[in-house]
Amino acid sequence: MISIYPSNETAFADNGLKILKPIKAIIYKEDNGDYFLDLRDDLKNLDYYQSGNIVKVSTPWGNQCFRLKNPSIENKKINVRAQHLYFDSENYIIKDSYVADRNCNDALDHLNSATDIPSSFTTLSDVSQVFSVIDVSGNPFQRQLVM
Repeated sequence: MISIYPSNETAFADNGLKILKPIKAIIYKEDNGDYFLDLRDDLKNLDYYQSGNIVKVSTPWGNQCFRLKNPSIENKKINVRAQHLYFDSENYIIKDSYVADRNCNDALDHLNSATDIPSSFTTLSDVSQVFSVIDVSGNPFQRQLVM
């Protein structure tokens, strides 16, 4: 099932604006890399396929959310690529921060709370290794790839 939500949705507890049944929906996932969804649908749903809107999709990894980017029309069909919502973390900057002797979960929580504007993300890790990190103006997306 694919549900569409407005661009500012944060709860995803209901079916959103509409349940979509696209002609094509393909997920591409690369470990520590790209994670996106390609959709193709009829023009009758054009109003829902607006850049910035969010789709919730059932995947082998549970329900996942993706943000629509640059929809286009080709042969009377809508084509759109949607990046995993995780990539929204690139929009935040972590203020200069020092994390000392913490496990990964505590470090991610610390860095997530040190963003320039309040982050709408929550973090979770089961990595128990203890380490320290100094962060000078990175973003949460970059830090999670490093840890």
